[in-house]
Amino acid sequence: MTTPEEAEELTPDEAIKLLANHLHNLRKEIRRDERPVPGGYSVYSREKDFVADAIEKFLSGEAKSLDAAFGVEPRRGAPNKHAKHMALARKIYPLLLQGLRWKDILNKIGVKAHEDDSTARRAIKECLPELMVEDITALLRKSDAREIAARKKASKALIKKFNAIIDGSN
Repeated sequence: MTTPEEAEELTPDEAIKLLANHLHNLRKEIRRDERPVPGGYSVYSREKDFVADAIEKFLSGEAKSLDAAFGVEPRRGAPNKHAKHMALARKIYPLLLQGLRWKDILNKIGVKAHEDDSTARRAIKECLPELMVEDITALLRKSDAREIAARKKASKALIKKFNAIIDGSN
């Protein structure tokens, strides 16, 4: 076993070889017969195979990273969720400014299922700051003092409503 002090003195190539050796040993250990692990639980063969296969993919070079080997790295051409969230948030934002209740907003934009509701919440949580900056920037360009005052008031109310939505109390 390598101590942290010894690990700090390794060259990058030595560290990679050491990691590969540990992963190789881990893969061998996983492939052994099912046996109890600390705490009295056992690891099922399906999960063992998944982990061992992912390590093999990484060690063989089939996967460029452990993230890719375990399937948690977005694949090339994977959809850009931010763009979809922004499109949804752009529908929600003006309705929030109008002061509509969350349920009314969801009905108005056609969201019915719980999964879509959580997606809408995630979209507005992710994109609201960006939308507010766009809104404020557009207002500053107009430099209409009355409109700015009205938007300030609406923004304060919006932040209050947003916090209530995120907390799930609306």
